[in-house]
Amino acid sequence: MKFYVLFLILVSPLLGLTQFEHSYYPLAPNEEIPKEFIENPLIEEKLLMAKNTLLTNEEAQTFYSKSIFLKYQLFQSGQIYLPNKLNNYIDSLKNVLLKSQPELNSKIRLYITRFTEPNAFCLPDGSIFINIGLLDKINNDSELAFILAHEIGHYAEKHSIKDFHRLSQIESQESFKNNDRSAFRSLIFSRDSEFDADSWAIFLLQQTGFDPNLAINALEVLKEGKSYSNSEYKSQIENDFFKIDTSLINSPNLKQYERNSDKVKNIKIATGEIEDIFRSHPDIGKRIEALKEIILSMDESNVVLSANGDALRSTKTTAEFEIVENQLRNQDYLNAFLKASSLASEYPHNIYLIEAMSKSLYWISHYKEINDLSFFEGSSIEDSVYIEFYALVNEMSLRDAKKMVYAFNKSNLEKTDNPLESILFYYAISTENYLGKNAAKQHYQTYIQKFPEGNYINLVKNKIE
Repeated sequence: MKFYVLFLILVSPLLGLTQFEHSYYPLAPNEEIPKEFIENPLIEEKLLMAKNTLLTNEEAQTFYSKSIFLKYQLFQSGQIYLPNKLNNYIDSLKNVLLKSQPELNSKIRLYITRFTEPNAFCLPDGSIFINIGLLDKINNDSELAFILAHEIGHYAEKHSIKDFHRLSQIESQESFKNNDRSAFRSLIFSRDSEFDADSWAIFLLQQTGFDPNLAINALEVLKEGKSYSNSEYKSQIENDFFKIDTSLINSPNLKQYERNSDKVKNIKIATGEIEDIFRSHPDIGKRIEALKEIILSMDESNVVLSANGDALRSTKTTAEFEIVENQLRNQDYLNAFLKASSLASEYPHNIYLIEAMSKSLYWISHYKEINDLSFFEGSSIEDSVYIEFYALVNEMSLRDAKKMVYAFNKSNLEKTDNPLESILFYYAISTENYLGKNAAKQHYQTYIQKFPEGNYINLVKNKIE
């Protein structure tokens, strides 16, 4: 019996966690995509079709044109990060997994997306996309290695091509087209491929020194989705100037919002908005059971791994800050505040987080004022903390909502001698909303003195003229 010892050294230029103590600078947006990161779609389609051995010419034309167009859309959407410091970590895992398969390794390209759901997916050309939300949720190297290996397995085994061919062959024998039946069949074939990719991945983990047992944890991460169980939002809101009325989030009120959340969830399923989630990772419960059976029969004597935990922790923390940034970009202010408040419990002096919470609270109160909090319905409907926070801002009076924003900004402004431009602006405007324009006038004048060319200068000048 052979015995392997693998020492995994992850290459990462990430600084220590002290980089997050005082501020954070979001990763640059991909406003302009360099040519080397997206090939000419027509040329790439021809190259893929030339290698085709499984599909008919007609099937290949349809399949590859759709997959290339999807990839092109992803890059053009602005949802894909250009290579950054996070890529060093995930690329190092891929290189360990495929150390003995250099040809396969050369065909796999990893990209990180701005999507906040914990998920990953693979395109037929070997492009694997890892959501920023997944990097936030993983707990160790083996979990992420399993997810990467699973997606690599889809590519190596040509699952999407085989599934498309099987579906096309069946539909060609039918006298009429049934979209509902086609969707169901696609789901069934995808399920078979998921089991196959899991098995492929679990043996690759064993061969490369990762812990196969932690693959179960990885599937649980995908199953659970977003969660704010450790959110400290109440401690961020409450201060010397504002206290939460806990009667607003009592049991009867929460049950009402839980029922409303279930209704939104059912509507989304009925309209097909979460179709991609089902297609990507169906039957996670059954997949977990199947993996447990495989692991029981495995020889684990060759699994010894020593990993660089600092790279993982710094990657996860960067992902958490990026989730806040992306939620703000998407105007998902309830989630942005919850995520930022959770991070602020660990980094209480981080001015980026204070700014994010200030901005989120202001816009939450704004949507309440225009009677449009339905804007946030169902954004994270499975999470009890989200439901509680959503219930709180719904149940409180508009005056209290404005006071909450004003008190948050006032409390945080008193803690710093050199506030950020945006924090000073939101303090001034929240003062006006709560106490009137005269009370805010001095704050607007302070803003003009400190930031004569600031982002909000024209608006502020109009306020005091």
